Amino acid sequence: MRFRLLGRLELVNANGAVVPPGAVSRAIVGRLLLAHGAVVQRDTLVDELWAERETKNPVGALQVQMAKLRAAFAARGEDGRLLFGHGGYRIALGPEDEVDAPVFEAAVREGREHLAAEEYEKAESNLRLGLSMWSGRALDGLEGRVFETERTRLEDLRLGALEDVATAGLEVGRAEDLVPELKALVSLAPLRERSRTRLMLALYRCGRFTEALEVYETGRRLLKSELGVVPSLELRSLHAAIIRHDPSLQGPASTSYRMTSTRTDVRPAPGEGNPIRPPERWIEPLVAAAPAAPAHPNAGASRPWPPWWSVPSTAARTAGELSG
Repeated sequence: MRFRLLGRLELVNANGAVVPPGAVSRAIVGRLLLAHGAVVQRDTLVDELWAERETKNPVGALQVQMAKLRAAFAARGEDGRLLFGHGGYRIALGPEDEVDAPVFEAAVREGREHLAAEEYEKAESNLRLGLSMWSGRALDGLEGRVFETERTRLEDLRLGALEDVATAGLEVGRAEDLVPELKALVSLAPLRERSRTRLMLALYRCGRFTEALEVYETGRRLLKSELGVVPSLELRSLHAAIIRHDPSLQGPASTSYRMTSTRTDVRPAPGEGNPIRPPERWIEPLVAAAPAAPAHPNAGASRPWPPWWSVPSTAARTAGELSG
């Protein structure tokens, strides 16, 4: 069965889609999936999902919702998916199931390991594969504090992965292809300085000197007006290097300007980057703005990158036997 969290919640098997009967039941499934098959205590579910709802008997309401969900799963041949035990509920996940969020995180982790090892083509391939899991805003339609927290983490990880894709792409000479993607990324999160440095360098390597300086100046004014701060040392250093046409800014054919801040931990470090301005609406996947079917950077290769939301099969789950 396929479970989608990186967009609208979707539960699909060979018999069709499992449709939870309402917002509360969708939230229950989403919360259980965030636990990756582990038990979520009944009191935790009540506190997180009924805290802002006026219900005299939330435990009874939870039991009613679980009964409805079991019926929805059973209608698609998925009996025994929702289990009760040890004071809570869990969703049974097995080796043939596919949950997109952990697959995305694993791909980002592997991509960053390749990036740290200066294996740029492998890094870009892994990162783009992970980003292809996304079809919209993470946990879209699921409301509540627990979902907002996880949504912020996942979307910040996505933006960081897009910046890392640009880092790898710049190191293999794909500056021109990356400019449209980076412009969309800077527009989406204009206070993230890592995105802005990569756009400036990509523009410079395309011979668009004036545009690169304009990107810096726009960011400088925005940081001052929104946060009351000056650009980071990395951004200021790149700006100065562009002004003097430093030879280190040339592409991989010569001495390359190396981007910094590569990590292998998929969770953002405390205080990294700048606050993200939440978009008022979801923009189209950023790679769609790039030239059609950009070629893979491997020499002689001609295959295009996979579509942004093509999803490969992967499994990660635990088995369960008893229903509650």
